[in-house]
Amino acid sequence: MKKAIGYVRVSTDKQKNHGISPEDQEEKIRQWASFNGYEIKEILRDLGVSGRHMNGRAKLERAMELLEGGDALVAYSLSRVSRSLRDTLDLVDRIHQKGADLVSLTEKIDTTTPQGELTFHLFGSLNQFQRDMTAAHVREIMASKRERGEKTGGRVPFGFDVVEESRGDKVVKKIVINEDEGETIEAIRMMAEKRWAASKIARRLNQEGIKTKCGKEWTKTQILRLLGRLT
Repeated sequence: MKKAIGYVRVSTDKQKNHGISPEDQEEKIRQWASFNGYEIKEILRDLGVSGRHMNGRAKLERAMELLEGGDALVAYSLSRVSRSLRDTLDLVDRIHQKGADLVSLTEKIDTTTPQGELTFHLFGSLNQFQRDMTAAHVREIMASKRERGEKTGGRVPFGFDVVEESRGDKVVKKIVINEDEGETIEAIRMMAEKRWAASKIARRLNQEGIKTKCGKEWTKTQILRLLGRLT
């Protein structure tokens, strides 16, 4: 029987119970294995670990060690494996060198087929493009305001942070993606795709103790505003 190794990741403890919990991810992996005739060799979890970098991903490295020819590394989505297109492609190269395959359930990617491998590269590129465009859009808005002499301070949108960066003798402020808040945005998007009402999404986040950028509870209006920025 063919064998599969499941990989599960969440960035923070707050991400465990609102749509992409480790238990949810593991259940989906087991369902795929059962349906496709794979025996689960092991399911490994990186909990409280960022997907932005490959450093510190002890369980993912363990999964790579366990992979053998004909095996499949199965994850709930590409974002669980990595949020960097370069890192994901490098990982796929390592998987293929072992004669194994990558399966991503959310994007329905299965590199055991030529179609699945093509889809993988397309989705990976689109995911990276979307993140880059979102960050670039915010930077363009702030640059435009500065040109008009408008105030560029105030609150940073949920999902982003402002960090100081040295450029020669100058220190400039740069907008970067907040990994933990990005996980919450992903969960909100998933609930919206399931046609959850904004008030229900807000209630779910509040129940899980997930706060807004200001450390307050979510409201229907804030959810609608955030979803509006995603469209």
